[in-house]
Amino acid sequence: MKDLYLIRHAKSDWEYAHLNDFDRPLNERGLRDAPRMAAKISKDWKRPELILSSPATRAYQTAQFFRETWNVSWNDFSLQESIYEATPEALLETLSWFTSRVSRIAIIGHNPGLSLLIRQLTGSDVELKTCCFAKVSTDHPEFKNSGCKLVDTLSPSDL
Repeated sequence: MKDLYLIRHAKSDWEYAHLNDFDRPLNERGLRDAPRMAAKISKDWKRPELILSSPATRAYQTAQFFRETWNVSWNDFSLQESIYEATPEALLETLSWFTSRVSRIAIIGHNPGLSLLIRQLTGSDVELKTCCFAKVSTDHPEFKNSGCKLVDTLSPSDL
């Protein structure tokens, strides 16, 4: 069994008009929601063996709350440029580099790529809003366009 945790970055700050999209940090709500979501998810689901994060500031900040709460070492954390503004196909390609080594992977990234990936893998019409979580599982050795199941979703409003 392979598990994929998909987490959209927490709410970002649009206050700094001079920053480009890549450099936008989390806002007050994002800084509140990310640790709460990390705490809840770490109680309900096993720690991932690997966390892959977009290097965009808001995703990286979100990822750190999850990495610390799950107690994932820096050796099992990787920034992947391919996750920023990724299509579902790009996300699957990134996953393919790691799925032979681990059974549980978390990706912290962006929409629309994450929501489209869930739809492509499971057929479920899930829209990950900021700081939302989805768990997808498969019995196959890799995540493919079929044979995956949406196991759970969680949003900050559920807490």
